[in-house]
Amino acid sequence: MRWSMTISSRHKSEKHTDPYINLKKESEKISAYIKNALLGEVFTTPKPGLVDLWDNGAHRDMNWITFRKSADEITPYLTAMYEEGYAFKERNWSGEKLDTLFLEIRETGRQAERAMYNATGGVNTHKGMLFSMGIICAALGYCRKKHFQNLKADGQQKELSMVWEVLDIARYMTEDILQKELQDMEAQVPKTHGERMLARYGERGIRGEVLDGFPVVRKTAYPELMKLMKEADKTVCQSQVNLQVLLKIMSELRDTNVLNRGGEEGLLWIQKESGAILKMNGAFSEEGMKRLIQMNQECIRKNVSSGGAADQLALTLFLWQAVNEKEIPVYCPVCIE
Repeated sequence: MRWSMTISSRHKSEKHTDPYINLKKESEKISAYIKNALLGEVFTTPKPGLVDLWDNGAHRDMNWITFRKSADEITPYLTAMYEEGYAFKERNWSGEKLDTLFLEIRETGRQAERAMYNATGGVNTHKGMLFSMGIICAALGYCRKKHFQNLKADGQQKELSMVWEVLDIARYMTEDILQKELQDMEAQVPKTHGERMLARYGERGIRGEVLDGFPVVRKTAYPELMKLMKEADKTVCQSQVNLQVLLKIMSELRDTNVLNRGGEEGLLWIQKESGAILKMNGAFSEEGMKRLIQMNQECIRKNVSSGGAADQLALTLFLWQAVNEKEIPVYCPVCIE
């Protein structure tokens, strides 16, 4: 059985003449891509240790409905961050640095965080996602304004170049502020999750990923999704494609969410197990799917969850839609059977 759900109607590419007139239409499309990415991640099933449509993974305080409520609430704020990036180019001629844009979207992010907690009854579903996707949305808006007459990728190399430019802008926009924050974190007694990971393992977490230009998204996740989306046919469920990308991310990312729950041993196990499943052809083989389901049960037993990898899957899904100007449908995982 297969059903598909897209967040809004399909949008046809248009010839843009006046960017101010078309910003509303652009924002509507970006909003759809954001929500598709957020729901596409949580609806991808079965994910090891993560919330999906089958179970709550290693989490006791949330389920897929919690994530859907959160996605509904935070999408307008993430869309607003895209618009802030789009508008910033006009003011940048006066010499404003891009870190000013980062400060602006951080305030929007704080508002989004409050909306998320209100929607979920105090459960943290997307705090890390708000940080990383907010930066990507603003960087994308900035790049879109810069290249307004040439929005859509037409060829693999151009597609990759567009993604790389967004990731580069994300780095330039944040580097001075985030480097200073990391220096301050190193000089104080660790209190937060991120501070503890930095003090104990030297891991910079999502700040480090941003400062390095999202290397796993750039070198692994996006090229893999791009390849699979070109190869996929009607017999392949979108969940299978997403799972394959997720496994690639999990096999490489030093996920501080896993480190926090399972330590270095837990992280190495996640990476090794993900790699082993990929060698079985991952989500595209019966053997790989069986091993994936077993891995989920073991993650639950070990109480480990690859939340950082899940966030990077959502970022990758969002970027693919944005540069291809095409929504990715969210498929029911029952069609895996």
